Amino acid sequence: QNNAGAQFLEMGKSAEAESYLRQAVSLMPDFAEALSNLGKALRDLHRAPEAEACFRQVSRLRPDSAEALDDLGIALSDQDKRDEAMACFEKALHIAPERAETRCNIGHALLLQDRFPEALSWLHQAIERKPDFVDAWNNLGGVVLADALMRQDDTGLDDAERCFRQALVIKPDNAEIHTN
Repeated sequence: QNNAGAQFLEMGKSAEAESYLRQAVSLMPDFAEALSNLGKALRDLHRAPEAEACFRQVSRLRPDSAEALDDLGIALSDQDKRDEAMACFEKALHIAPERAETRCNIGHALLLQDRFPEALSWLHQAIERKPDFVDAWNNLGGVVLADALMRQDDTGLDDAERCFRQALVIKPDNAEIHTN
């Protein structure tokens, strides 16, 4: 059930994935991988409170998992629970100090708070650690774009476009990046 759900999740079919993953969790309530996958499906379906519950359970089952803390932080950030989200990201960094994904998540959380200089720093750190990290490039473009629009600076638009184009080099079929 988990494997089928994970395949649907990978294909971007989160509603189909949810059904299989719920069955997996009903068969094995402490199956961390299935709970994590279910949380990701629910997050994709914009059901952040349910995703949060899954990720909290995963964090209890795997307290030393930076990935579980990142997932929980994202679900909290999706609900504007900024302080709790940042606490998760900070704990994840403590567990895995070089983790690019956590740095990207912090950058995105700071973007949502319009804290552009701090967001830029974290996203640059993520890209330094993982140069082909598409989410970091996309988020970097978002920060540069938001900052340029706020300052009414047209040169920033070109910089944002370069970031989005770099993200497209890495993942050319990503609709969100094309939209950006």
